[in-house]
Amino acid sequence: MAVIVERIRRIPKGTVQTYGEIDPAAPRLVGRVLATTHQELPWHRVVRADGSMTQGRASASCSSKRAWRCGATGST
Repeated sequence: MAVIVERIRRIPKGTVQTYGEIDPAAPRLVGRVLATTHQELPWHRVVRADGSMTQGRASASCSSKRAWRCGATGST
């Protein structure tokens, strides 16, 4: 899991990566790491394979916050 955390941390500002790009062998594990970690990670830079953002267990307000963060970093 440390490798996944490091890969997420290295996503440059203004870009996004899919779960599968972070770990092609275990994209669901990437989601699990993001959902359960207490570390500060740029979670707003991780998207689905089709480019959409996941909502997961988050509320609509969290989804709005994510969209704002993506706009703030230049991500689409």
